[in-house]
Amino acid sequence: FPSHDRGRMLIYKTPAPELPGEFAGGVIKVFTKTAPEKNEVFRAFAEAGMPGAMTYSDYRNLIDSELAEGRVTGNEQTEDLIEYTKLNIVRMNRWDKHTSIMQELKDKIMALVQPQTWIIITEGWCGDSAQILPVIEKIASLNPLIHLRIVLRDQHDDLMQAALTDGKRAIPKLIALNESYRDW
Repeated sequence: FPSHDRGRMLIYKTPAPELPGEFAGGVIKVFTKTAPEKNEVFRAFAEAGMPGAMTYSDYRNLIDSELAEGRVTGNEQTEDLIEYTKLNIVRMNRWDKHTSIMQELKDKIMALVQPQTWIIITEGWCGDSAQILPVIEKIASLNPLIHLRIVLRDQHDDLMQAALTDGKRAIPKLIALNESYRDW
């Protein structure tokens, strides 16, 4: 699981035939490959000190404070997004409380010896993010060499444009960078 060998991660939130029989809750599949060419957008962002990036705790506090003011994160402000955000707070509270990481994954994460920065692009109203971000936080917290930072999609359009999915601004996104701030 060395950082230079990791390619991409897929997150499954529902059972599928190719998943282990003991599947419950969610699975993160890690694919390995050789390191791709550097992505200058993410590297420049990291080298600039990741302006606007926050910890998971700061992200949760921001969502709560925005909601208390009748707003949501992001440029679009609608009643539907407020309701999604309220639901997501309940979801994240549940995942924060009940997530447990399989021992095999714990061992692999704790064995990492190279510093890594994981950047998550999201918004507080994103239901997929509410389901997986607490799990990624728990995984990252297993090793002090993993620095998890969260950025808001609508405040970081340059990052989002560099991470489009089929030309769309789909979130959440996890960008993993090695200690040289090069992705792999």
